[in-house]
Amino acid sequence: MSDIETAKMGIKENDSNTRKFFLKMGGVLAVVMHPVFLFFYCCLFVHFALNIGAVEFYFFEIFGIILILTIVFPVIFTIFYSKDLFMKDRKKRPLTILFTTLCYLACFYCMYLLVHKSSRAGETFDELGGYMIILSLFIVGLLFILYVSFRYKISFHAYGIGFILALIVVSDFYFAHHLDLMTILAESAMIILGGILLWQRIASGSHNKREVLYGFFSGLLITMLIFLPVYQFLMI
Repeated sequence: MSDIETAKMGIKENDSNTRKFFLKMGGVLAVVMHPVFLFFYCCLFVHFALNIGAVEFYFFEIFGIILILTIVFPVIFTIFYSKDLFMKDRKKRPLTILFTTLCYLACFYCMYLLVHKSSRAGETFDELGGYMIILSLFIVGLLFILYVSFRYKISFHAYGIGFILALIVVSDFYFAHHLDLMTILAESAMIILGGILLWQRIASGSHNKREVLYGFFSGLLITMLIFLPVYQFLMI
């Protein structure tokens, strides 16, 4: 790893080996767990772990749409416009977030068309509806972040971790009968890795404590406040 790369992670020569290790791990997690990837990860988790009304026939069609509209297009735009996947320049954040939001709206519309397509074929896929609910939460979160980005700087990674934690809590409560040891281990690993990532955002100097805490609790509370009533309505 070059000196420039270690500097970006906030690693100093006098840091202990343990601190250097976790800073490097956090730097890798900052890329792997970038907010733009989280919806795709959530859908994979729902499909393979919870296996709720598994969509087999439309699997490649659905995940192809998700991959292109929620990852490929936003990443390409961010790299070409912001020149930085982490959008450190706050002035370039609003347009980047707006473009990402439009891509997520396009993804929602494509899923809506698939629901009608499957209905006409006499098929019902609860999993697809679950994707649309999660996607709706992402879109609400993006609109909130878009508004905040004009005034303040918060950690998008922290917002994403708060979002994931809220999904885990609500999903485990309503779908406890789908839980098994592997699912619990996967969720525990996600929480631990999320904690390391939050620490790294502060320790590396990418964000201060306030920006990380605001981001985390915004993601947690907004998702919980929307997600809980929606599932309560669906469970009636």
